[in-house]
Amino acid sequence: MSHRPDVILVHGLWHQPAHFDRLTAVLRAHGIGVHVPRLHRGSLTNDTAAVQSVVDALPVPPVVLGHSYGGSVITGLDRVRHLVYVAAFVPAVGENGALLGGTGALVNDAVRRNTDGTTSIPAEHARGLLYADCTESLSAWASGLLVPQQPGHGRGVPQRVAWTNVESTYVKCVSADMRSCP
Repeated sequence: MSHRPDVILVHGLWHQPAHFDRLTAVLRAHGIGVHVPRLHRGSLTNDTAAVQSVVDALPVPPVVLGHSYGGSVITGLDRVRHLVYVAAFVPAVGENGALLGGTGALVNDAVRRNTDGTTSIPAEHARGLLYADCTESLSAWASGLLVPQQPGHGRGVPQRVAWTNVESTYVKCVSADMRSCP
């Protein structure tokens, strides 16, 4: 008997599993098993290990989707069927998200450095940077879900580069005015 692979959704920096609630509902309505682990565990290594533990608990290799920083996380996974990168970092050997994003990334100017060492994206900047093509109400909902981020996540280097031997798809998002979406 063939078992349909589950799907694991991996969010980006400042995001959380709830950002995937709408997609999760659609996939589950089609009978697909969905897992959305929470990241922000202190480092890329810890985040990758958290997702790998979900992979390891599944009976068959899953399809794994990573968005933004989530691309760095899924790059380090083992025993996956397919990788889907959605507007995500795809680091090669020795690369990290901070290097790939560069110092000129639009988000850099909006990042707020908090007194506790975390960073955040103020809601007033989130719509233009992260949710430009969303309705006002959807943008407000998603902006309200953003969480502070511990420092250093974007600087981690994946310990393996799965896309070199796992079938992979990259989805590039482009907004209506042709600016790349984050």
